[in-house]
Amino acid sequence: MLRGGILILVLLLSSGCLMIPIPSPEGTVVGQEFGSSALDSVVPGLTTRTDLLERLGRPYTTLARPHVLVYPWTTKGGSVLWVAGAGGGGAVGELPLHYHYTLLIALDETEHVARVEITERTPLDCVREHAYKWAQAKGLTGDHRREPFVLRPIPPGQSVLYLYRSGGFWDAPNVFIAAVILDKHQLLAELRSDEYASVVLEPGNYGIIVSPDAKNPASPYAQKVARIAVQMLPGQATFLRVRIPYGMSDVTPRLTLPPDDEAVKELTSRVTSW
Repeated sequence: MLRGGILILVLLLSSGCLMIPIPSPEGTVVGQEFGSSALDSVVPGLTTRTDLLERLGRPYTTLARPHVLVYPWTTKGGSVLWVAGAGGGGAVGELPLHYHYTLLIALDETEHVARVEITERTPLDCVREHAYKWAQAKGLTGDHRREPFVLRPIPPGQSVLYLYRSGGFWDAPNVFIAAVILDKHQLLAELRSDEYASVVLEPGNYGIIVSPDAKNPASPYAQKVARIAVQMLPGQATFLRVRIPYGMSDVTPRLTLPPDDEAVKELTSRVTSW
């Protein structure tokens, strides 16, 4: 790790590649950082969800079962200078080193804090799946299951938004996981190819942003976002289809609002996302 300020030189002689870690002070690049002092006022059994919203603000995403509030952030802690090849055919570049942290707060059935912890998320996990794995490791119960698609009842006066990856030949494989964000600040779902999620929303007009990189919000790929406006009507369902094109040059998601019958037919082979 570079946090200790130690310069490590790695020579990959077999490939003719030189990699030089360059340490720098760690700084937050995405999200709001919460240090240990943020936990001083969070007392299991006493602090309520209302208290948390007043002190910490709205979470980036929330798990329903088990009930977990999720506050992630990403920092940059140096970079790696790489040199490949030699002579006229060589190449030089710099790769930033990102570290991903998450404040996880589990609530009980009375909406009091049951457990709180700051964790470091690996580059292999997305935010929501990291939160689910943490909850399972802590023995928190819930009925989340990855199941085939089914139309859910629409609560009175509400609307339901279905989000799904188109899958098939024209949708990129799971190297790209789509992050679906509501009105710039609320993560609704993380979708692999052939996955879907459903969200109950108040009727109204919303702006949806979709990033192709749900694992690292600070990566260059994560900046290739697509936007779409969605009108949610009371008592009705709306379907948003997401496709991430193949290729590394342009992975900007393609977003469409298909007719209901077309979307339901496509969704029959999908499974729920994290």
